[in-house]
Amino acid sequence: MSAVLDTEDSRVTRDPDGGRRGLPELSPERAKTLVVVAFRPALVALALVATLVVVSLVAANSDLTGAFGGIAGTWLGIHQVPLTIGDRTLGLLPLLPTIGVIWFVARTCERAVAGAKSPREIGAIAAAAIAGPLVCTLIALAVVADAAEVIPLDSPSALAALGWVALIHLIGVVAGLLHARWREIAMAARLPDWAVAGALAAVTALRRLVIAGAVLAVLSLLVHASTVLDGFDVVDGFTGVIGVFVLVVAYLPNVVISAAAFLLGAPVQTGTGSIGLFDVTGAEIPAFPLFAAVPTGPAAPWWAALLLVPAVLGGLLGRDCALACAHRIAAAQAALTAGALIGVAAVLAAAISGGTLGAFGMFGPQALWAGLCALGWFGVLGGLVALARGARPPRADGSDESPFAGDDSPIGVAAVDSAPPVIATPAPVDAELIGAPPQDEVDAEADTADIVDAEVVEMDLDQGRGQPGG
Repeated sequence: MSAVLDTEDSRVTRDPDGGRRGLPELSPERAKTLVVVAFRPALVALALVATLVVVSLVAANSDLTGAFGGIAGTWLGIHQVPLTIGDRTLGLLPLLPTIGVIWFVARTCERAVAGAKSPREIGAIAAAAIAGPLVCTLIALAVVADAAEVIPLDSPSALAALGWVALIHLIGVVAGLLHARWREIAMAARLPDWAVAGALAAVTALRRLVIAGAVLAVLSLLVHASTVLDGFDVVDGFTGVIGVFVLVVAYLPNVVISAAAFLLGAPVQTGTGSIGLFDVTGAEIPAFPLFAAVPTGPAAPWWAALLLVPAVLGGLLGRDCALACAHRIAAAQAALTAGALIGVAAVLAAAISGGTLGAFGMFGPQALWAGLCALGWFGVLGGLVALARGARPPRADGSDESPFAGDDSPIGVAAVDSAPPVIATPAPVDAELIGAPPQDEVDAEADTADIVDAEVVEMDLDQGRGQPGG
């Protein structure tokens, strides 16, 4: 019996005061937080999807026989799960609803981890944020399989569906955790200052790249405005026009990502053809308004001048890293780190924004090329600019603080921890300089001087005043 008791006690960690410390107790507040994180984003998304599906069926004068199948299929679609309708595969799905899901998950996780005090609590919140949508996905797969007899929608691969849903919500979880606790995470991981500066510079560079892609996409649509308007003629009636307009808005992020990849120099697949800065291969494309932004070719010679955009963005990133780092090599390391992060983000964005569009083929940026081009412009060129610019100049007040660093940022904390201790200096004392007495007076006083008691006075460095000592 004692051996069994010893075995059971060995599984429990004891506190220094003799108490037991096992798994954290699941309080009602913590349980409520986990339930909210797990199902609130999913339920809100399902409510919006159900409203959209029912309104669409009613507007089309259709019965609600396949409403549940449509809701389940739309749930999978907003998570970029490829759908097979009849004998056609729809993998090019609108990205705007997916961005909305990621944003809502990030906000929910950010609020939930605000009161978390241990890594175990944060891990539980992250696991709940992914587990809840996976449960909803399993239910959606069962509904789609049951509705296959009513609507021409085949059930997708369960592994692919679960993988896409987990990936989308994982992006939201990571974004929320980093936005809420990135300083603590950087300190816990003992990241060097240049890595933190590179990550912050990467976020700024990505924002600039997205803005550049959006400007290019809008300009291209304005140039081909007549073709864009002709795309609305494929439907009849006010309801059809509204439906096409909603789809246009939902697919705008896909076009922006393709335009950003085009600026980087990566080829963009358009079915059986492709477009790039130096070559355009024409192909048949659907009569959809947003496809009016796709150039028909051939590539114009002045398109090569668009490479100045990523060159300038890479130079700005190198400048930011140089301003954030105290050494030339650290600035180059920060730029390379930023380039690698932007490359990974480019691959992920290109993979999510593209897909198969029925018989037309694959549409979207080539993910590998987009990542390599981003690494070249931001990592290599940015690193060279940072290396050439050198360390940041000293500030006017004489301090050597990074512009990216706050009072409680990893860079600022590391600077404070590594600073030498400040020793107080004695307070200045008013004195009057008296000329030295003649040598004969000194000798006379030495002969007649009496011996007196004296005390040694030591200066208190902390308070800057004399105190008697033994």
